[in-house]
Amino acid sequence: MHFKSNSFYTVVSNSTFEHIRYDLLAVKEVYRVLKKEGHFIFTTTTERFKKTVRNFCKSDKKFSLYNKRVQHYHYKSIKEWINLLKEVGFKNIYIRDYANDRWMKSWWLLFRLTTLKVYKRELWSYLKDSPYSRIFPSKLIGLMYYYVFYKEYRNAFFRPDNWVFIMCEK
Repeated sequence: MHFKSNSFYTVVSNSTFEHIRYDLLAVKEVYRVLKKEGHFIFTTTTERFKKTVRNFCKSDKKFSLYNKRVQHYHYKSIKEWINLLKEVGFKNIYIRDYANDRWMKSWWLLFRLTTLKVYKRELWSYLKDSPYSRIFPSKLIGLMYYYVFYKEYRNAFFRPDNWVFIMCEK
């Protein structure tokens, strides 16, 4: 990164590290740019996520296509993340996993719906760039999503979990 060492008090990353091929190097860069006692806060998928989505896909080929579409390079366990963070030098590691299998079914449904191909483009992309985006503004879609999936979100923190929230200190 083009930042000086010890530049930031906090670095936040939301569902990004599963998309970074060389995640150890990226974590080292985060450590470098953090000030002493700075915080690194991030979310990422777990190895359970991989198993859950593989089951949704129903075949290795479809799962491989999914990974290619979303560009997931790895699914680390919570223990692997703890070891990696400690290796880099982070301390005071706080972990909170979330998104149980039932919640994942709702997430998978939404993912499949928004990535449905319409006129050779995924639905989300088509609606975003089309005149229909005025009919379905993002606030309306957000409200609809909230009411449809509210019950699932309330229960998202019951185990077993597929995503993890991690906060650690330099």
